[in-house]
Amino acid sequence: MTKRAIYRSLVLIMALGLASLLACSDDTVNDPDNQAPTIQALTAEPDTFVADDLSRITVTATDSDGDKLTYTWEVHGASFMGLQSGGFILEVTNCCHIEDTVTGVILAIVSDDRGGEARDSVEVCVVPRD
Repeated sequence: MTKRAIYRSLVLIMALGLASLLACSDDTVNDPDNQAPTIQALTAEPDTFVADDLSRITVTATDSDGDKLTYTWEVHGASFMGLQSGGFILEVTNCCHIEDTVTGVILAIVSDDRGGEARDSVEVCVVPRD
């Protein structure tokens, strides 16, 4: 067998292996028996804070299938930024000087490792420092 034939055989074997792996992955993601996670609570403490302070956003979620959960956060509001995301906790603060009260929305997205997802949001306000 020539080197070229060996190379082609190896490439074909790798391609078939990758196709098989992707097919299994798709079955797992689209599992019809999977139950999506459930968000029991989403809280902001405090929900109104003074500029340059922090609000701690905490999401409590479960998965009836016992799947591992992943937490993703979106911060909506021009004057807000997310700081330390420790999985189910996110700290937010204001990103710039404000002169009036500003409202933002924090979205928590909880996903399981089989394609299930739950979303919830909480409103936070930042007030100018006196």
